[in-house]
Amino acid sequence: MPSTSEDPDRPLLDRARRELPYQTSAYQALVERHSAAVFRRAYRLLGSRADAEDVVQEVFLSVFRAIPRLEVRGGFAPWLNTVTLNASLR
Repeated sequence: MPSTSEDPDRPLLDRARRELPYQTSAYQALVERHSAAVFRRAYRLLGSRADAEDVVQEVFLSVFRAIPRLEVRGGFAPWLNTVTLNASLR
């Protein structure tokens, strides 16, 4: 597992932290980079396209709210997988 300094999402996370809430280009880049993977994971867990789409929205709303205080250890993608799992189980 890469360290946080090797996390390919670190520059976007840092930029999003500086930009939000008024500018969203870095946040949007994170959404575009990870939304398909979040959808696939949620769909595998739920078996419903509509429910998986709802989870994607919930996950990225959580990301938006968390970015200002987010300190991801072990990489953004593994953290996002955990958020997706938790959102799918609700």
